[in-house]
Amino acid sequence: NSLSTSSSKRTTSDVEGQTMASVLTTIRAADYANLSVGDNSASTLNALLGGTTFPAGSTVSVQDLTALTTAPAYYPGIGNLVPQYSAAVAAGRLLASETTAACASTTPPAATGASNLEALVAVNPGTPCINSPILTAPVSGLRNEDWGFTTLSLGTVVGTATVGGTQSNFYTTNTLIRVAFGVPNIARYYSCQQRASDGSARNCNQVGNGTYTIAPLGDARVMTFSGLPTEAAPLSFNRVFVERGAKIYFGYQDKLASSSTVQLNLAASNALLSQLGMPALTPETPLALTASSYAGVWDVTNVLTPTRVLRISIPVAGNASCANVRDGGEPTEVVCTFTITDPATGAFSYLDGTGTSTQTAAGTFSFLTGAVAATFTSGTGTGTLTGTLTGSRR
Repeated sequence: NSLSTSSSKRTTSDVEGQTMASVLTTIRAADYANLSVGDNSASTLNALLGGTTFPAGSTVSVQDLTALTTAPAYYPGIGNLVPQYSAAVAAGRLLASETTAACASTTPPAATGASNLEALVAVNPGTPCINSPILTAPVSGLRNEDWGFTTLSLGTVVGTATVGGTQSNFYTTNTLIRVAFGVPNIARYYSCQQRASDGSARNCNQVGNGTYTIAPLGDARVMTFSGLPTEAAPLSFNRVFVERGAKIYFGYQDKLASSSTVQLNLAASNALLSQLGMPALTPETPLALTASSYAGVWDVTNVLTPTRVLRISIPVAGNASCANVRDGGEPTEVVCTFTITDPATGAFSYLDGTGTSTQTAAGTFSFLTGAVAATFTSGTGTGTLTGTLTGSRR
């Protein structure tokens, strides 16, 4: 609907008869980084290309693209759902039965998938769970506050440290930008530390106030933010939240930017590929799907229990592996037999033999859309259950 617009300029030059090495050297010298051959050094280009020249009809184009407006977007996968905790958590407790702020000593409840933006606002007021400081190495310092239950992520300004595994420091060098809500339509912005062991948001400091707006867009509702803090400037996008089909997803809206790329036409590309011993490009050859075309990770759910996910990992070659993921927890491996029975249509068969009753499923994985449509049968005889499966490629 013309929400995403841009302007572009394309300049094309004839390179017929010029050496491949000289053309590539000129491209790299002009800071076009999208085309590389080896390490792009003169010695590498000379060794691979020698004095070979581009044939007749070879051209090089420079494409300059400037974004004028950008549209909200999101990934509709299960792993991108926004978690929602209870009103008790929002009040500084973790269980409704608690009358004091005992969150630091209580196992947190499992999050549910948010379904309404107003309800999500209500349970994210920015109430920290204050833990005792950890003063043994690696130290946490005098503050050890968990803000992850009642604030939402606006993005991560990446530092140099990794998350998970053995860490020498309690926190990474990443900065987490997060938001909490107030009345009316107030957005409170925070800059937070990131715990190294699990990536959680810790020790947030408020860095600004803004507002949020909820507006319809097609068959969805979208929450956007204004007055974002300078701490969010390094992010390449602005966070949005998308409510669609009684689910809420983390979304984004790319910031306005410009880019320049260099492109070889078909004659020049195939000449270069031939010189490098690589197969030629043949655009007129129709796409032929194989079982490996579906390689990747697919999440499949029963429509009646959408928080329980069967995650199927399909390698390029070899047998697929399966795992159960419940309520956003860690995957638990299950034994399965999975086969793409017709690569042209994405038809598959599935057999789970780990339980006391056999579960089978059959349907299709769509190569083009990444959607899953299938039915399942569980149990035998009078105890047989059938149902509908849905899902998507991650």
